Amino acid sequence: MFLKNNKKKKAFTLAEVLITLSIIGVIAAMTIPTLVLNYQRNITETRIKAFYSNMTQAVGQWLAEEHMEPKDVYFQNVTTTPQFITWWNNNIGKHLTVSNVESVGKEGEHPCIRLTMLDGSAANVSINNPGTTENAMHFYWCAERRFCDELIGNGVDGRRTFLFTLEPGNKNHAGAGRFQTSYYTLSHTLTRDQLLENCSHKKLTDRYHCARLIEVDGWKIKSDYPWF
Repeated sequence: MFLKNNKKKKAFTLAEVLITLSIIGVIAAMTIPTLVLNYQRNITETRIKAFYSNMTQAVGQWLAEEHMEPKDVYFQNVTTTPQFITWWNNNIGKHLTVSNVESVGKEGEHPCIRLTMLDGSAANVSINNPGTTENAMHFYWCAERRFCDELIGNGVDGRRTFLFTLEPGNKNHAGAGRFQTSYYTLSHTLTRDQLLENCSHKKLTDRYHCARLIEVDGWKIKSDYPWF
């Protein structure tokens, strides 16, 4: 003869389930944004360092191949975007591995091309004051290619977009003719506190010195970096 087990199995009530799910939701809401931000920072650190290294090597190899010194660098003959693409592919571009080079410049505006890197980052590259001795090549580097599509004017925000420069060699300073993390040579004359102040500029499109700040910090985005 078998005795029936009259004990009922205890189950969670609907209220208990809802409370548990609410707690899990609150914890997720608190932790997931931080995890995403940390992931984005790590990706940016890795990609921006790689971009600087690859560009520095490409410029150096181009100079060596042409038997040039930094003082010989100039872009005065490049005044249109089609000319820029040809010049790039025949010079620096030969020494840089990218997935695509395309025109993004409009007629009547500064010559501008876009480099799409193998890691998914990209750079809008333009020549300021084309056809003059005051020209310079600006690299508006984007941590992801889609950020280059969203660029408003030539601004940089120090999170999605950063500025690099290659000035002609006729400039009277040490950075002339060299690829550098600066807004012209100004960034290299500033202290870390000054770089941090500019990188915290209230106007997000005016954070021109953020790439230099990251370089000074050993290609790390430190805890006091204005990552917002």
